[in-house]
Amino acid sequence: MKFNTRFNLRKANSKKPQKIYLVCRFDGLKFVYPTPFNVVPKHWNKEKEEIRNVIEELERDLINTYLKDLKHAAKGIYTNSTVNKIFLTKPILKTELDKWTGKTIENKPVFKPWLRNWIDASIDRINPKTGRKISYRTIQEYNTTYKYLLELEKENREEIQFENINL
Repeated sequence: MKFNTRFNLRKANSKKPQKIYLVCRFDGLKFVYPTPFNVVPKHWNKEKEEIRNVIEELERDLINTYLKDLKHAAKGIYTNSTVNKIFLTKPILKTELDKWTGKTIENKPVFKPWLRNWIDASIDRINPKTGRKISYRTIQEYNTTYKYLLELEKENREEIQFENINL
């Protein structure tokens, strides 16, 4: 399966700024993804798929870098799905590009509710080493640790995040 990407403008002959679109073609499908940038068509280099080096386009270098990175991300998503034997569809590609661009944020577990649920679920959990249920005293120690973590949050005036936990 081939994966081609291009950047196009909606109306290439317009005098007004036009949105830049990423167009991906794969498996007989055409997927169009809008970028956050607009450009006057006469400042757009169709062959190089980037903004020309003109004075009027002040942020052209940043935008061109973003466009190259976006194209690279789209190809990476395709490669990743091929390697992991996942059939790439338009919704999957859109979801992954939205994550890459920051339009949507992955639902990462929040530490406090996760820990509280883990402690509550410990009542029915079985210790893999002994084959017995977790003891009352162990759950009591979990609750004490949880209480200390809440106090630490108050002291530091900062919520504990999974990303911030280290040795």
